[in-house]
Amino acid sequence: MRKELRFAALIFIITLFAAVLCGCGTGTYTILLSEGTPPLTADNDMSIYTCDKGVSALEKISESGRISLYYDSESCSVCLYDSDTKMLWKSLPEKFNKKFSTLPSILELDIIANGRTYTVNSQNCCVKNGLAVCEKETGGLTVNYSFLIDADSKSVNITVPVKYLLKDGSLFVSIDCAAVGIESNTDVILREIRLMNYFGSSVKANRDDFMLVPDGCGAIILPYGISKDFEPVKLKVYGTDEADKTILPSAPIGAYGFKQKNSAAVAVIEEGEAVATVTANVAPVCGYNCTGAGFTVTASGEGRKKTGFSSDSYTGEIRLCFRFLSGNNSTYAAMASACREQIIRNGVLSPKSLTDSSNIPAVVSVIGASSLTGSSKIVPLTTYEQAQDMLALLKAKGFSNIYIRYCGLFEGGLNQTDISTFKMNSQLGNREELDELTAYACAQGHSIFYDIGILSSVKGGYSKAGTAKDIHSASLTVDGARKRSLLKLSRLEDKVLSVLGKAREYDFTGFCLNDAGNYLYSDYSSHQFNVRQAAMDEITSQTEPLVTGRKLMTATGNLFMLKNSCCAVNMPMAPSHETNDLYKAVPFLQMAVHGSMYYSGSPVNYQQDITDTALRCIEYGAAPAFEFCYADTDDYADAYYTRRATESAAAYSMINEALKGLGAQRITNHYEVQNNVFCTEYSDSTAIYVNYSDKDVIIDDTAVEPHSFIRIG
Repeated sequence: MRKELRFAALIFIITLFAAVLCGCGTGTYTILLSEGTPPLTADNDMSIYTCDKGVSALEKISESGRISLYYDSESCSVCLYDSDTKMLWKSLPEKFNKKFSTLPSILELDIIANGRTYTVNSQNCCVKNGLAVCEKETGGLTVNYSFLIDADSKSVNITVPVKYLLKDGSLFVSIDCAAVGIESNTDVILREIRLMNYFGSSVKANRDDFMLVPDGCGAIILPYGISKDFEPVKLKVYGTDEADKTILPSAPIGAYGFKQKNSAAVAVIEEGEAVATVTANVAPVCGYNCTGAGFTVTASGEGRKKTGFSSDSYTGEIRLCFRFLSGNNSTYAAMASACREQIIRNGVLSPKSLTDSSNIPAVVSVIGASSLTGSSKIVPLTTYEQAQDMLALLKAKGFSNIYIRYCGLFEGGLNQTDISTFKMNSQLGNREELDELTAYACAQGHSIFYDIGILSSVKGGYSKAGTAKDIHSASLTVDGARKRSLLKLSRLEDKVLSVLGKAREYDFTGFCLNDAGNYLYSDYSSHQFNVRQAAMDEITSQTEPLVTGRKLMTATGNLFMLKNSCCAVNMPMAPSHETNDLYKAVPFLQMAVHGSMYYSGSPVNYQQDITDTALRCIEYGAAPAFEFCYADTDDYADAYYTRRATESAAAYSMINEALKGLGAQRITNHYEVQNNVFCTEYSDSTAIYVNYSDKDVIIDDTAVEPHSFIRIG
């Protein structure tokens, strides 16, 4: 972290620091060990931790459309007033929950000094001691927080500027991490920043209030009636960083939201998302119903003997965009729509809609070659000739518009070696047979994607010099059917150029990236990619050339890989946490991207209940996925192409009947009609009702049979 402070601010802070140490001026403050709990102040004055004021008692800063920005000088917090609903959104709770020791704040830092971890709170450490200074500017304001810390008799001084800007009816809250200043006479690491985690929080919830979290496909938490047994949610945006093993459930999109009464807000993490986590908790557990984001400024990882820390910290910007919804738009569907608009505006998702075909694609993964249980030998499971036979059978059973994802095509099969050689597995056939397969697929109106890994190789596939390093300087590997080595990111450009050069002589639709959507890792082999955000930027920029003249398919639904993709496979269709009446799955991710691309979940033919799996595809607007091979083996029993072909064809027919012609449409609404009955609405006014229950349901005088659907419009 750069150690920068303006001279005037430094003199001011040193003066205050001296006053505090001498026991005069504003008095002492509390520094909290992260495992401890904070004591309440002696006079029990909670005004700096809350804002119970109305609009008339606040200072108006700016106005944009129906939204106005206000400032409370007592708590150094901001409020947003919606003139349509008369809702006053507050960045601190309106009431203090005295039953809990939680101290709400605008800003919270985790720092490490003298080997100990401290958590410091902007309200307790800065506002309480007069160390928060507001600077007004056009359209907003900046609050400079100065944290003065006594860490075992060592002085630590951290200044953090938090900027608020109201623009186009949205609130942008940001921290320029390069402008964060650290002055200390001991070693200090700024590990994490948590920003605006109490915005829109409450002590009590109304019956219809909810919080939206990006857990897998998405989930809503209904805090009304929830118990103290609730497990707090913590999600890592884009999943685990393999370099430091921060293992948390994945959030494929950096966004969250909350609804109160007839108003709602959604937050999009616009900058710093690759180092972000999204959290949510409820009042019975921590005193407040709240959701927010934290940012790992300096990565760390537990080793056998000690904790390792990155030598470099994130110096980019942290930026949240809050968009406000009201009335009938106070839904998670409207949140998804607002999120979609924002990520398109930011260039993260393509503004182009699909060129819709009549039939929904069937995404068919064909297993070419792989090792089987008990042997490391690579054997052919579907040759080029056999793949053509399989496609003919699928066509005869009603499959059309097949997106063929040919897996295990290259040397090493599913345990692919270094892709830069672009060497096909000769066990699958010769070049003439591959060309015949491609010509047949094209004649039938299908698309064929070569499944490749550009970031990984079977362990030993990269030289030691070509392998990325983890935070402890060990070679970076990931577990799977066989351990795989991860590529040094400085070599990625050369790999991509090599693939592009050797792929020119082949005729195929495009690539399916099986690892770039799954692995987002820091690379400690050099300082260039120590920070995960820089690694993300490198992966996205270097994969862009792969779409030149071709289409791109990617694995998982991680947002940073979707801009140039026409299809995402294995997109999460459920949350990672167990669902119940108070924690419900919703297709938030799917609603945000539908119309821009196709997506599919896990292979339908691997599921025990194929009918309900097909209904979930219909409810979520997803293309069905299948995985087949020609060989009959115990390892891939359900993938044997004739075993479940009839059931699979029936599922495809059912999904295609429901979703035909809707690929380019946006999902405009999704809601639960009654228990186990859901409705999905599209921008062309089509509505699809899905009935998972065991009884008939009447919709518009039409009966929806059990475990079935109807399409209206």
